[in-house]
Amino acid sequence: MMNEPRKRYLLDSYALTPDEQALSHKGEAIHLPKKPFQVLTYLVEHRDRFVSRAELLDQFWDGKDVYDDTLRKCVGAIRKALDDQSEQLSFIETRWGVGYRYIGPVTEQIVREETSITEIKKTRGVKIIVEEEEIHDDPALDKLPAPSLAPSPTLRLRAILKRHSTVAVLALLFLAGSIGAAVIITSRQRRFPVETHPAQIRSVAVLPLKNLSNDPESEYFSDGLTENLINTLSRIEGLKVISHGSAFAFKGKEIDPREVREKMGVGALLEGSVLKTGDRVRVNVRLVDAENGRVLWASNTYDRPVGDIFTIQDEIAHNTAAGLRLQLNGEDQKRLAKRYTDNIEAYDELLRGWYFWSQRTPSGLKKAIESYRRAGEIDARCALAYAGLAGSYAMGIWYIPLEPREAMSNARAAAIKAVEIDPNLPEAHLAMAAVLFYDWDWPGAQREM
Repeated sequence: MMNEPRKRYLLDSYALTPDEQALSHKGEAIHLPKKPFQVLTYLVEHRDRFVSRAELLDQFWDGKDVYDDTLRKCVGAIRKALDDQSEQLSFIETRWGVGYRYIGPVTEQIVREETSITEIKKTRGVKIIVEEEEIHDDPALDKLPAPSLAPSPTLRLRAILKRHSTVAVLALLFLAGSIGAAVIITSRQRRFPVETHPAQIRSVAVLPLKNLSNDPESEYFSDGLTENLINTLSRIEGLKVISHGSAFAFKGKEIDPREVREKMGVGALLEGSVLKTGDRVRVNVRLVDAENGRVLWASNTYDRPVGDIFTIQDEIAHNTAAGLRLQLNGEDQKRLAKRYTDNIEAYDELLRGWYFWSQRTPSGLKKAIESYRRAGEIDARCALAYAGLAGSYAMGIWYIPLEPREAMSNARAAAIKAVEIDPNLPEAHLAMAAVLFYDWDWPGAQREM
């Protein structure tokens, strides 16, 4: 009996089986999450050309502009699984502004598997034994010719039972009790159906938190807090978090959750407000089901000193994950707990830096450079401060404009420091990629992306 044929790709010493979502290296299974596996398969199947970022987003993220670092992490996971992280890339090529292409060796195989004959024979053997045991008391049995082989297990069992009647009675009582217990357990299981749990929600949009103060100067705090929540939630593996660019398109608008679901393809929204007055901050947030508007979780009003903002953010992130019914593993917990800095003054400068950088104006970028520089001076171990400083210098060449050589020298120094402090910070590697692109070091920039 034949099963449906399956396609398998041999990628040098790796085997990729799309129908089973299986990747192995010399027979040893390699774990690759669902989304990177899908992207790898797509690149292999379209290896004759570059596949653009927009095409991948359209195929696997419903055409939505997901968090900016999501696709880079996805390709990075593929390269790690294929051990494709040397200077000379062997499997995935990145071309700036064009897209990605699979460049490694490929051999296609069609795999057909047959149902095991051994299993069929075993099944039939069991059936024959049962039939023998069912008919062993038939009077006609004595009239059958004696078999030429050794006595069957059933006949031997009958002889044993005749010689040891007490053992037989006890065995039968035990068997009857076991069957009775099984019947009782089965009936109880049927009487009480298995409890079902609501499905997880695997996508969320963090909408811009409303600034309730009358001071426009406080806008940086509400916008920065929103961006920080986007970054924090995006660390949860398997959770799609809509990027800042898409989420902030709804800033200042009264919206229906179903409208956001329609436009962005998400299952839930996180929305709320911030009021910062002096050294105190008040935060209200709630998590809403985008399909029906039902509130999945609503916070109590956080009315605390500004210094408690780190604790507030941690509580919001964990409660959001719980409201989405996500099961966080140990690595997810570690990533959620990660902070850019523990210094509230440095954190305030980070929020200002991001707010001014996102304006992409000459005056905004000048302020961003100053804010990121102050954040680094306050907390010399804050990698994000140096990554932001590097990005602001690089962008300042085009927007301010800054003198290119001096600006890129400053950007390079800041990017190197960011990577040294935190080699796992995506923003640090993106800043380094910008520097390497400016130096025309394409392979180096690709590795950073």
